[in-house]
Amino acid sequence: MRKIVTKWIVLAAVTLLLIVTFYNATRSTDSKLSTSNKSRWSIPTYPDIIAAERSNVNGGIRVLADNGKVKEVAPEPKESASKPKKSSSNEEYFFVIMTKSLPQDEADRRLLREQSWLSVDWKDDEGREISWKHVFFVGLSMDEAWPRERALRENEKYGDIVIIPTLDMQTRLTFKLMKALQHAIDSYKFTFLIVVDEDTIVNVNGLNRHLLGIVANGKESMFYGGYECDKKPVFRGGKFANSVEKWPPNMYPRFCTGTGVIYAFDTIVELCDVWDKDRQPNLDIDDTHQGVLIWMSGKIEVTEISNITRGCMAHRSDTFIVTQIKPLSKGVQLMNNFLDNGVYCETHVRGH
Repeated sequence: MRKIVTKWIVLAAVTLLLIVTFYNATRSTDSKLSTSNKSRWSIPTYPDIIAAERSNVNGGIRVLADNGKVKEVAPEPKESASKPKKSSSNEEYFFVIMTKSLPQDEADRRLLREQSWLSVDWKDDEGREISWKHVFFVGLSMDEAWPRERALRENEKYGDIVIIPTLDMQTRLTFKLMKALQHAIDSYKFTFLIVVDEDTIVNVNGLNRHLLGIVANGKESMFYGGYECDKKPVFRGGKFANSVEKWPPNMYPRFCTGTGVIYAFDTIVELCDVWDKDRQPNLDIDDTHQGVLIWMSGKIEVTEISNITRGCMAHRSDTFIVTQIKPLSKGVQLMNNFLDNGVYCETHVRGH
């Protein structure tokens, strides 16, 4: 009897030890985002295409297409991105808005220009012109029906396309965004930059008012703010996945989701500087990667902005800045109602 009791005690002790060991192992990947860990990251987790794009080398870039065949992509010029028509480094803007777009989304860009918020002659509260600029930034399409020349022709017509020298695909979003940020500080003079998704509506007057408030409060230095800024769990599978090799912890540092993100000029300089030092992991998802850069920097505070939202909530003109709505055609209808009566709300469109 004594032997049986001893056997069960030993078994229970071993089981408890295994549980404690597993628990500690899981916690160690979650919460140990300490300064000492920052030096362990390096960029060579990406394939050779990264090095080719970073150095803008001559010669084609070979990549694996979706059908499993190797495809040759024509090289880009030495510039980090093709500049939009009529850009002038001498002109200074209070803010620049950059919209993420895919090369093949010509119809969506046309709708935004002609029927949505980009078609509005925005004025400030005193009826004066607002000092702002807008551009779309796109990558390179692997679809032969959408060559780079097609985007260049669109830019010749509208003057608002920036072509980023990378394939426009899910795993290249980080590189596309960082190159767009570098292009912005190299090409424009501004106080703030706002990056938005294509399926968002921007109240330019409300945004102007909000940014003036940031300046008035003396908080524009190293400013970074947007929507949903809490720490979030890491997905290991699906569209928004990052591998354990690239980011071992189970939680990300604080970051703003891509709906709409506001940067001060010096914030972008700092983020690009951290990125260029090749001492951080390059995550596939661009907004989570921004959080890692901010954590690596230690100089930038993440600010949640309640006026940047998703969905058809009732936002009056004095608070609404950016909201995400799908499809774009519904956004056009909501935008027209917003301009007519100052309310951006789906129930109002339905006449309720």
